Amino acid sequence: MKKLLTIILLLIAVLPVVGQTDSIAKKPVYRNYVDLDVELLGIELIYNYKISNTFFVGAGAGIGVFGSISKEGMFFEFLRYNLFLGYRYSDRTHCYIGVKYAPGAVSVEQDDNVNMFGIEYGIFYKVSKIELGIKLSFIHAKETDGSTVTNTVTTSLLVMKVPLFRFK
Repeated sequence: MKKLLTIILLLIAVLPVVGQTDSIAKKPVYRNYVDLDVELLGIELIYNYKISNTFFVGAGAGIGVFGSISKEGMFFEFLRYNLFLGYRYSDRTHCYIGVKYAPGAVSVEQDDNVNMFGIEYGIFYKVSKIELGIKLSFIHAKETDGSTVTNTVTTSLLVMKVPLFRFK
């Protein structure tokens, strides 16, 4: 009986030390994201600030050759700036809406330099680490000399979003 009592007391003393603990690894919460959007022959650096679990705001600047197609023809942008508000549907899907400005873009059909202002909508789907998506733009393109104005809807070719880094 003494041996049984000793074994029980020993187990009571040892079990809390070697027992299972409630240490669940938590995912770090990042509020700032920097991504690289790759399109045709251009790259755009995007900064996102997470407002809540589903909403974020951001800004971007890009350089290179960004092609977009519309019923009026093709437009090529060489420099681009944008501000946007985004919404995350799920871990894999998000969209955003914002304004963009592209000074010195080229309208292939009219063979003119234009300044483009517009509202841009993008939707992306996450595949592994990168996101693939497309951007639609409702643009107001005005020639640099102010003579011709074009209002049209354009769409980008495939956009690849590569996450560069995250920080708090």
